[in-house]
Amino acid sequence: MWLNYRDSELEPTIELRNKLITLIRRFRPDMVLTVDPWLRYEAHPDHRATGIATSEAFLLSGFPNINRIDLVNGLEPHTPKFIAYYWTEKPNIYVDITEYIEVKFKAIMAHASQTSSRMVGILKAVFKLMGEKAGCEYAEAFKVLASSALHCNIYASEL
Repeated sequence: MWLNYRDSELEPTIELRNKLITLIRRFRPDMVLTVDPWLRYEAHPDHRATGIATSEAFLLSGFPNINRIDLVNGLEPHTPKFIAYYWTEKPNIYVDITEYIEVKFKAIMAHASQTSSRMVGILKAVFKLMGEKAGCEYAEAFKVLASSALHCNIYASEL
């Protein structure tokens, strides 16, 4: 889904958060996936901004007093059951992607402005390493949390 922001200029604004809340309320997903904004050495501003805004939207999408225009437009509050962070330092779930690895790389390569053959090699090595941890050939790693982990929970990083 394209939200019309320029590469490397995204900021975690209330406007962005509210757009994401509207999308969550419209589509009512069980789970939201986003990049982990708390990855220790993540320097890309779009990754950090996307992760923060999506985390806030995930937490607040069930609150009726947030982004009230949605209610006027017939959208009901909705809190997905889980948020899954990819590119995370402390994953708690591994998903076997061996069967889909070629399709995954075709999709990655379709995003030509953001991908190089060097990057594909790095990704393949990462997915291979995750696969070793998961007991399969290739895997993706996620930190999956419920909304209760995203507000005043000092143990969230340990879950």
